[in-house]
Amino acid sequence: MEANRIFDEIHVISSKSLFATKLDHPLSPDVNSLHRIYAFDYRWILQLSAKRFHLGEDMKENTLTLYMQKLIHSLPLNIFIGEGGFIYTLCALITSVRLIITHNINYIYSSFSPASDHAIAWLLKIIFRKKVFWIADFRDLPVDPLFNNYLFPALQHKLWKRMLSNADLVTTVSYGLKRFLQNYNQNVIIIRNAISRYMPVSNGRFVKMDESKFTIAYTGSMHGRHSDPSLLLQTLQYLIHNRLIDSTKVELIYAGKDGNVWNKLMKQFNLLDIFTNKGILPLDDAIYIQRHANINLMLTFAKENYKGVITGKFPEYLYAGKPIMAIINGNKDTELESIFNKCNPGIILYNEESYTTKCADFILTLYNDWIEGKWEKHLKTKLIKEFLWEENIRKLNRRLG
Repeated sequence: MEANRIFDEIHVISSKSLFATKLDHPLSPDVNSLHRIYAFDYRWILQLSAKRFHLGEDMKENTLTLYMQKLIHSLPLNIFIGEGGFIYTLCALITSVRLIITHNINYIYSSFSPASDHAIAWLLKIIFRKKVFWIADFRDLPVDPLFNNYLFPALQHKLWKRMLSNADLVTTVSYGLKRFLQNYNQNVIIIRNAISRYMPVSNGRFVKMDESKFTIAYTGSMHGRHSDPSLLLQTLQYLIHNRLIDSTKVELIYAGKDGNVWNKLMKQFNLLDIFTNKGILPLDDAIYIQRHANINLMLTFAKENYKGVITGKFPEYLYAGKPIMAIINGNKDTELESIFNKCNPGIILYNEESYTTKCADFILTLYNDWIEGKWEKHLKTKLIKEFLWEENIRKLNRRLG
């Protein structure tokens, strides 16, 4: 109930698909009312034509699909055809105006993605001016320097800067992202992806785990293939080939939209016999997998001028309390290393051959202790304050004064 210490009332506006009418996870009891508005966007078209909500990374490599991806990620087009769509944007704006007037609301909080939510908040700020305080939140960058998935980069930066210059406060998840966002608005603070007491606990509605196997799990997207599990797969291939681990007692589980990508990788490394693709699952079932895995795999990336890409899965992995293997594709990431040093959730590796031995030692230690029934000693992740939702709410409260 931390949010109620800052705000008297909390009203949430969210999109609603014609095909999936339930929320992925329960709302916090802090929320006074939920207003769900139908979204007619590219995902609606995908569901009608291809019976799917998401495009896998393998499908995005098609030339036409690549161009369409750029369209739906570029301002101002993404407000009309991106996530949500024009009808959602218009209806959400009207609903927001009514709520602000009826309930005398003073704070607006919008989060990216989708871009349409920030566009709505920007219009509300123009309409109500100093009456409302606009907090613009970013879990990802709107113009990502690694993903060439937008048209006319200079124009995109200009439009985002014009929009966000009206925000009273910008929040993001890491110092790496903060540095980029300060090009649009200097008033940026860090609010981490954090563990909430309302995260679901599942007994596995659609998925069960084979507890007779040592499991390594990855849940989520491959992030345009900038995420690369090759170090892990090469190490597993070596350990199995040299009979240091028993392939009949090991399972690599994937849950997400990129199963085709993983199938190709498993075939490449001759690991299909230990691989299970669970497909797209509800959040509570993904968390069930994380809580029952022996190792949770985290894949991220870093470049010389782009670091601190802390995926939304990281707090879920902390919540699961199982050892985390983070593989960074690219340059050294001192921010993520600092976080791991504080809470000691597992190991950070870089996608280089020199880290193969370190990767193998980590797996073997956990595997052998699991075989010998000494597994419990590894369940000692230290939860640090900056990844607790309550602490992040207090931080926001201090900033709002």
